[in-house]
Amino acid sequence: MVRYFYFFVLLNMISNVIILVPKVLIEHRFDSATIGLVTGFVIGTILMFLFVRFMKAFPEEGLPEILQKATAPWFFWPFLFINALMFFFAGAITLIGFSTISVRFINPEISTTQTLLLFLLLVGWIASRKSIALIFTVELLFLINIPLILIIYSKAFSSATMDWVAVKEVISSSTYTIPSYSTVAAASYLFSGYTNFLIFNRYMKKEFIVRVPWLIPITGFITLVTTFFIPIGFYGTDAVGDLTFPWISSADSIRFEYGIVERVVFMFLTLYISISLLSACVHWHVSIQLFQSLFEKTKFFPLKKTLVLLLFCTFTIWYNLINNEQDFVKASKIWLNIRFATEFVSVIILLVLAKRGKTNE
Repeated sequence: MVRYFYFFVLLNMISNVIILVPKVLIEHRFDSATIGLVTGFVIGTILMFLFVRFMKAFPEEGLPEILQKATAPWFFWPFLFINALMFFFAGAITLIGFSTISVRFINPEISTTQTLLLFLLLVGWIASRKSIALIFTVELLFLINIPLILIIYSKAFSSATMDWVAVKEVISSSTYTIPSYSTVAAASYLFSGYTNFLIFNRYMKKEFIVRVPWLIPITGFITLVTTFFIPIGFYGTDAVGDLTFPWISSADSIRFEYGIVERVVFMFLTLYISISLLSACVHWHVSIQLFQSLFEKTKFFPLKKTLVLLLFCTFTIWYNLINNEQDFVKASKIWLNIRFATEFVSVIILLVLAKRGKTNE
């Protein structure tokens, strides 16, 4: 089961190549993006391994079970509620973002709300399944999609239209400055897939040992570099700032001259929509489980999962209706910054609980 830890971390890395992370880093390409990328990489890696160390102390237990044993109710409720909200917003942002992408690049004749409704039906149904079924779905998707994504990445780096001079210019202009909070928060988010084990740790039958620990940091760093520098290489240091979804435009610049499908963007969108929707399923599944733990003793327990999903879907549709694309981008950046602070504090608190638990044994 330890291999699924890699899958969840990689799932979060790959799914955020399109929407959040590249947009924030590219906005700061002339001031602190490069040093922020490196700083976020270091902090994200440290938090991930601290989290792994914490989970070793509580085998086969999720966050609700751990907090019930180790904390008082006044701490249990707000801490669990905040984490549940973070996971909900992670899924909602992905769904709204890919609804916009689907309408703009795939089928402009359908409205964003209609597309969002279709995604909500699919994600809501999958997110409500059993955790073990979701785990197996993640594994199957990776076996199918990862080889194709690696081919696209390698094609991007080897493309003749890749301007390495623009990349060098950005590196030289954004390396020797103090990193901004936003760039660090964005870069560190690629490693946040480990937080899904706040629930999925329930299925860890053996000791939580991450073998080949250097594999995740190396993969994360390559993903960060790819996420940030490929759009700059294709569109230059100035024009890339005008793109709402830099990676989709970059993928449309890549061609498979002798492939069955010449335009890479069609394959790219198919792969990333499936991966990102599954990422939203995982986030909402974790959020549902956390919310259920908050209200598991109420008389409405049998309807709780359905009620939580209904609230999730209603809020997501409502937000999409009253806000435009610019508002969505601004709100996503705010959430990204809040998430970083929340995740940092949460990991430290959980590590303290783990040490206190060992002391009391």
